[in-house]
Amino acid sequence: MSSNQARHPAADFLQGYVDRLVDLWRERAKVSRDLKDARKANPAGVPALQKEIRSIDADIRKVRAEAAQQGFAVKAIEIVARESIETEAQRRKREELEIVVDLYRKALGLGGRKLV
Repeated sequence: MSSNQARHPAADFLQGYVDRLVDLWRERAKVSRDLKDARKANPAGVPALQKEIRSIDADIRKVRAEAAQQGFAVKAIEIVARESIETEAQRRKREELEIVVDLYRKALGLGGRKLV
Protein backbone atom coordinates (compact mmCIF):
# COMPACT_ATOMS: atom_id res chain seq x y z
CA MET A 1 0.00 0.00 0.00
CA SER A 2 1.44 3.37 -0.94
CA SER A 3 1.94 5.98 1.74
CA ASN A 4 -0.65 8.32 0.21
CA GLN A 5 -3.33 5.63 0.18
CA ALA A 6 -5.64 5.60 3.21
CA ARG A 7 -6.19 2.29 4.95
CA HIS A 8 -9.81 1.21 5.16
CA PRO A 9 -11.10 1.29 8.77
CA ALA A 10 -12.21 -2.34 8.55
CA ALA A 11 -8.62 -3.32 7.79
CA ASP A 12 -7.70 -2.73 11.43
CA PHE A 13 -10.44 -5.12 12.57
CA LEU A 14 -9.37 -7.64 9.95
CA GLN A 15 -5.73 -7.39 11.04
CA GLY A 16 -6.82 -7.90 14.64
CA TYR A 17 -8.72 -11.08 13.80
CA VAL A 18 -5.83 -12.43 11.74
CA ASP A 19 -3.32 -11.66 14.51
CA ARG A 20 -5.51 -13.23 17.20
CA LEU A 21 -6.05 -16.40 15.17
CA VAL A 22 -2.35 -16.74 14.38
CA ASP A 23 -1.45 -16.29 18.06
CA LEU A 24 -4.04 -18.84 19.14
CA TRP A 25 -2.95 -21.36 16.49
CA ARG A 26 0.67 -21.02 17.57
CA GLU A 27 -0.30 -21.40 21.23
CA ARG A 28 -2.39 -24.47 20.41
CA ALA A 29 0.47 -26.03 18.42
CA LYS A 30 2.84 -25.51 21.37
CA VAL A 31 0.40 -27.03 23.86
CA SER A 32 -0.23 -29.93 21.46
CA ARG A 33 3.53 -30.63 21.33
CA ASP A 34 3.66 -30.42 25.12
CA LEU A 35 0.73 -32.84 25.33
CA LYS A 36 2.48 -35.31 23.03
CA ASP A 37 5.59 -35.12 25.20
CA ALA A 38 3.56 -35.43 28.41
CA ARG A 39 1.88 -38.60 27.19
CA LYS A 40 5.32 -40.19 27.08
CA ALA A 41 7.07 -38.61 30.05
CA ASN A 42 4.44 -37.31 32.48
CA PRO A 43 0.97 -38.81 31.98
CA ALA A 44 -0.29 -36.98 35.08
CA GLY A 45 0.03 -33.67 33.22
CA VAL A 46 -2.15 -34.79 30.31
CA PRO A 47 -5.56 -33.69 31.69
CA ALA A 48 -4.37 -30.14 32.35
CA LEU A 49 -2.95 -29.84 28.84
CA GLN A 50 -6.14 -31.26 27.33
CA LYS A 51 -8.11 -28.67 29.28
CA GLU A 52 -5.79 -25.93 27.98
CA ILE A 53 -6.34 -27.09 24.40
CA ARG A 54 -10.11 -27.01 24.91
CA SER A 55 -9.79 -23.47 26.27
CA ILE A 56 -7.74 -22.37 23.26
CA ASP A 57 -10.27 -24.00 20.93
CA ALA A 58 -13.03 -22.05 22.67
CA ASP A 59 -11.06 -18.83 22.18
CA ILE A 60 -10.65 -19.63 18.48
CA ARG A 61 -14.41 -20.18 18.18
CA LYS A 62 -15.00 -16.81 19.89
CA VAL A 63 -12.70 -15.00 17.47
CA ARG A 64 -14.42 -16.69 14.51
CA ALA A 65 -17.87 -15.80 15.86
CA GLU A 66 -16.88 -12.20 16.51
CA ALA A 67 -15.46 -11.83 12.99
CA ALA A 68 -18.63 -13.33 11.49
CA GLN A 69 -20.78 -11.02 13.59
CA GLN A 70 -18.84 -8.07 12.17
CA GLY A 71 -19.64 -9.29 8.66
CA PHE A 72 -16.31 -10.81 7.76
CA ALA A 73 -16.02 -14.07 5.79
CA VAL A 74 -14.42 -16.32 8.39
CA LYS A 75 -13.07 -18.82 5.87
CA ALA A 76 -11.32 -15.99 4.03
CA ILE A 77 -9.83 -14.68 7.28
CA GLU A 78 -8.49 -18.13 8.10
CA ILE A 79 -6.93 -18.43 4.64
CA VAL A 80 -5.27 -15.04 4.99
CA ALA A 81 -4.08 -15.92 8.50
CA ARG A 82 -2.56 -19.19 7.29
CA GLU A 83 -0.87 -17.41 4.41
CA SER A 84 0.56 -14.83 6.80
CA ILE A 85 2.53 -17.52 8.65
CA GLU A 86 3.75 -19.44 5.61
CA THR A 87 7.42 -19.88 5.01
CA GLU A 88 8.80 -18.68 1.69
CA ALA A 89 8.92 -22.28 0.43
CA GLN A 90 5.31 -22.90 1.48
CA ARG A 91 4.23 -19.68 -0.24
CA ARG A 92 5.98 -20.65 -3.49
CA LYS A 93 4.43 -24.13 -3.40
CA ARG A 94 0.94 -22.69 -2.79
CA GLU A 95 1.31 -20.12 -5.56
CA GLU A 96 2.52 -22.78 -8.01
CA LEU A 97 -0.51 -24.91 -7.20
CA GLU A 98 -2.82 -21.92 -7.65
CA ILE A 99 -1.36 -21.34 -11.12
CA VAL A 100 -1.96 -24.96 -12.10
CA VAL A 101 -5.52 -24.92 -10.74
CA ASP A 102 -6.19 -21.71 -12.68
CA LEU A 103 -4.84 -23.30 -15.88
CA TYR A 104 -7.08 -26.34 -15.38
CA ARG A 105 -10.12 -24.11 -14.84
CA LYS A 106 -9.39 -22.22 -18.03
CA ALA A 107 -8.85 -25.47 -19.95
CA LEU A 108 -12.23 -26.75 -18.78
CA GLY A 109 -13.99 -23.50 -19.58
CA LEU A 110 -14.63 -22.74 -15.95
CA GLY A 111 -12.97 -19.37 -16.23
CA GLY A 112 -9.88 -18.34 -14.46
CA ARG A 113 -8.93 -15.89 -11.85
CA LYS A 114 -9.02 -12.33 -12.97
CA LEU A 115 -5.94 -10.57 -11.73
CA VAL A 116 -6.58 -7.07 -10.52
